[in-house]
Amino acid sequence: MPTPNLTCPHCNQQFPLTEALEHEYKETLEAKLKEEFDANQTSFISKLRAELEAQYQSEREASQQSVSDLAAQLESSKLKVKAAQEAELELRQKQNALEEEREEWELIKQREIAEEKA
Repeated sequence: MPTPNLTCPHCNQQFPLTEALEHEYKETLEAKLKEEFDANQTSFISKLRAELEAQYQSEREASQQSVSDLAAQLESSKLKVKAAQEAELELRQKQNALEEEREEWELIKQREIAEEKA
C-alpha cells in the first residue's frame, strides 16, 4: 500500500506523510533529549561542586588539626628542653658547690697537718 503524500503550502512540493511525521517526531525527541541532558549536566555539576567543596573542607580541617598538633608538640618540646636546661644548671651549681666544699675541706686538713708538724 503506497503512503499518502502531502503538498507543502509554501513551495507546492510533495513529500510522503511518514516523512513529515518522522521529522516532527525527531524535532520533539531532540528537544526533549537536549532538555534532559542540560538538566542532568546541571545536576551533575552541582553534585560535583558540592562533593569537591566537602572534600576541600575536610582536608582543610585535617590540615589545620595537623598544624595545631605540631604546634602543641613543638611547645611541649620547648618546655622539656627548658626543664632539662634548668635541671642541668642546678646540677652543675651543686657540683661546683661540692667541689668548693671539698677544696675548702682539703685546705683545712692541710692546715691541720701543718699545725701538727709544727
